[in-house]
Amino acid sequence: MAVERAGRWLLTTPDTGRFADAGRVAAAIASVEGQEEIVLDQEQRRAVTVLTDPGHRLSLMGGRAGTGKTMTMRAAREVWEGQGREVVVLSVAAATAQRSAREIGSTRGMTFEAFEARRRSGLLEDADTHRLVVVVDEAAMADTPRLASLLTHIGDGAVVGLGDERQLQAIAPVAAGSGSSGRPRRRARIWS
Repeated sequence: MAVERAGRWLLTTPDTGRFADAGRVAAAIASVEGQEEIVLDQEQRRAVTVLTDPGHRLSLMGGRAGTGKTMTMRAAREVWEGQGREVVVLSVAAATAQRSAREIGSTRGMTFEAFEARRRSGLLEDADTHRLVVVVDEAAMADTPRLASLLTHIGDGAVVGLGDERQLQAIAPVAAGSGSSGRPRRRARIWS
């Protein structure tokens, strides 16, 4: 599913029909709007509903600075927490992860390496991953090995990648293509 408008875009797995409780979504949106004295537009409201669909395990949301990603994620975090899920923000840089976590109202922001260390030391049990939502801020900066490890170990949890197509790209190895030929394949940018 892809949605684009006003410099923002959302890409996620196909709708499962298991949307989050409409009342919970409406309450989270009203809460954010009341706290911030803003009004989420129709696209942001739809993004909150789609991102919090319990069946979505991987979603990507992007947009330029100031297009409303943070407020959308703040409302989504309220819905996820109302579902009994835990929200963790990851980024390549610790300061970015901590700032982003704080901005969306989460108490947990860390680097990929810190997350992996917690998993390896047993602080993150496999039984807990089904209720985990990992928000990857500045997702374009994450290299393929980091993302692959996260997706391999997240279990039944969900991953939401955030970013801006104008951000810097990863400086470590990234997948250039797909398939077995080894030949790079260009991918269409759905938000263009």
